[in-house]
Amino acid sequence: MVLRGIAKVLSLVMVFLLIMQPVFAGAASSARIIPTGKVSVLGEADGRELNHFKSEMPLPQGILMACSGNCLIQTQHLQLVAQDQAVFAASDGEQQWDLTVKNGRVDFAIRPEAKPIAFHTPHDVLRIEQAVIPAGGSGAVRGYISVRDKVTEVAVEEGALQVSGANGVQVIQPGHSILLAQAQMTPPQQEKKDKDKPAGYVPPSGSTSGAGAGGGGIGGISTPALVLGGAGLAGIGIGLGFALTSGGDEKPISPK
Repeated sequence: MVLRGIAKVLSLVMVFLLIMQPVFAGAASSARIIPTGKVSVLGEADGRELNHFKSEMPLPQGILMACSGNCLIQTQHLQLVAQDQAVFAASDGEQQWDLTVKNGRVDFAIRPEAKPIAFHTPHDVLRIEQAVIPAGGSGAVRGYISVRDKVTEVAVEEGALQVSGANGVQVIQPGHSILLAQAQMTPPQQEKKDKDKPAGYVPPSGSTSGAGAGGGGIGGISTPALVLGGAGLAGIGIGLGFALTSGGDEKPISPK
């Protein structure tokens, strides 16, 4: 019985260490996460809560999290604000930042000195090639990334971003955004119906069946990426008075 009890305790300790290993690894980075509510640590496979915390701590590197309330990720040249109910992971690597957004919105403020950043979304991976700071501005590019069921939006409110992804290199100007839509495939039932149609069949006006739907997709697949006007884009910040500071005489990055 004693041995069985010891084995059970050791198993629990091992599970705890496996869960918290990325948290301990985050201590090597200067990045901190500051929640206003609760941050849940989620399992990669099923998304179930494995642990949670409510106070400031080193950023758990590359671990999937969900915010109840907003939470701030702060480091020397980069500030991220994950909005309520956002599901995300962030990793401060030696060469670049990796931000994975599964669902919800994450605001960002990026200084030109920041390491390259890659946005990982269900629809594409966008890599920031260059951050253009406007003259007389706050010294940072501000915007947000928002992931919903069928679309990812990357918007810029202040400054400009040059990004690269599956659709090549694009520049997001202030007040504009890029939309990455989920690939749309012809359902098998519709594909069978299309095969049964006689040769030379022309679908009636307004039909969306077949490979012709989706604006010129190949084989019924389309992955449009659009640059849209962003009138009324919400500014970054959660009104907490947090500021991103760096060495020297640089001004802090403060939320609007």
